[in-house]
Amino acid sequence: MGSLELNEKWVDVLVVGSGPAGLMACNALTKMGLKVHIVDKRSVFSKVMVGQADGLQPRTLEVLQSYGLLGRILEEGNQMHIAAFYNPGPDGGIEVSFSTTCSDKRSTSRWLLGAHSWVRKQCGIAMEGEQSEDIWGVIDFKVPETNFPDIRNRCMVHSTNGSCMIIPREEEKVRFYIQLEEKNVMTDGRVDKNKISALKIFEVTRKQMLPYKFAIPEEFEWFTIYIIGQRVASRFSHHDRVFIVGDACHTHSPKAGLGMNASMNDSHNLAWKIAHVMKGYAKASLLQTYELERRQYALDLINFDKKFARLFTGKPKTEIDMDGVSHEEFLHVYQTSAGFTTGIGIHYAESQITDATYQSLATNLIIGQRFVPHIFLRAADAHPVEIHDLIPSDGRFKILIFSGDTTRVEVIQKIVVLSESHSLSHARRHVASERNWLTNNLMEGCCSRSGGSEGTKSDEINVSMHATRSRMMESEEAVSSCFPSSSIIFESKSVNHATTPVIHSLAAALSMRGSNRRCQKRLNPT
Repeated sequence: MGSLELNEKWVDVLVVGSGPAGLMACNALTKMGLKVHIVDKRSVFSKVMVGQADGLQPRTLEVLQSYGLLGRILEEGNQMHIAAFYNPGPDGGIEVSFSTTCSDKRSTSRWLLGAHSWVRKQCGIAMEGEQSEDIWGVIDFKVPETNFPDIRNRCMVHSTNGSCMIIPREEEKVRFYIQLEEKNVMTDGRVDKNKISALKIFEVTRKQMLPYKFAIPEEFEWFTIYIIGQRVASRFSHHDRVFIVGDACHTHSPKAGLGMNASMNDSHNLAWKIAHVMKGYAKASLLQTYELERRQYALDLINFDKKFARLFTGKPKTEIDMDGVSHEEFLHVYQTSAGFTTGIGIHYAESQITDATYQSLATNLIIGQRFVPHIFLRAADAHPVEIHDLIPSDGRFKILIFSGDTTRVEVIQKIVVLSESHSLSHARRHVASERNWLTNNLMEGCCSRSGGSEGTKSDEINVSMHATRSRMMESEEAVSSCFPSSSIIFESKSVNHATTPVIHSLAAALSMRGSNRRCQKRLNPT
């Protein structure tokens, strides 16, 4: 990575690469009490002021919220709520067809996390996949004078002169992705930015956007050209000591806006697992679930990207070319893939931390997916609270209990029995000697009840679950929407990949199925 002054230091995790994936990993690991060192070949004073990926999908926003990092992003970023689709019109131009809401130091460490391709190459990990022949240009500039009505909306444009995507950005800026017919921009098999200019790319855009007119901007803030490479690393780890994340292990088209989002969620997935193994809360085999979950996601991402890129690059269907891409086909893929592209529909397969044995007991809480957002009323003061705000990404297991009617004595009794189970008491003893990590708690509880506050023995629940009234929620709707009946107990070893790294959901002590032995097994993170 370059010659640097050698300065020996010991850390728990060495992170190579300070892009979004590297910084996300560093932030998460530090929050969980690990000693982290991050290195990059770029100067510590260098800043990426233009270009690069900066689009955040809904799932990534939830993850950032769980780390307390969302506020400034929402304040300063541009939000997109409408997507518009343009196709060839009868006069040869385009017309709208549909819109929808939508320094070199030597560090010794136990683990090395590579957010840079250099680490992958040093470990001899191959990238598998292919590269397309389609050349695309990207330009950023202030919105110019134009009569195009959707300049501040996300737009997918299919024209007889090529395809284009428009992404509105902050501070009245806009980004254009433009399909280029230019073929003489290659040097030694690579695209050469010096063989084309931002103005030439913009002129291609103006032709594609006819009959709408765009004045030439006063200046172009940034531009580049690229060829789509769709590849996934053959493995995501090396001897369970070196892990790669982000662009180091998957590359694809930027047009679906998933690159940086996938990278940051790689780190989000891995960080808590390293922390738990480091602190002795879990066996080293837990680390293998990172590749199991995230490599499969990367393969799914590449398959989606190939389909999306083919539709986006393909010539539009016209009376002359009936074999082209139809508007209906493009729109169908866009709509049916929304859960994947936004990240909220990602579903991890069964593993040692995801067990769908009891899925039938809570059909609307899909094991292996993120926990569904829901507004609850806080019992202490009737203040509306979003459940994601109560389960931050701090490395602790979260126990979410949907208790039902807590005015019933038998419900209270079952909550007490649950709190006295071997796994809960063992976990509290296990961390009693730990210093300064998440207030010495491996687990944290949150209870949702129904039945109102009259006659509810909330203090008994609070003492049993080591909770406070600020974590006691009320919601008839939450219980009824998650569970098909009010006489079942839902317990699973599933990881809720919602906002906390791991949530062992033990939802709803509502029936006499009393399964303390099952609770004991389910709550053991090893």
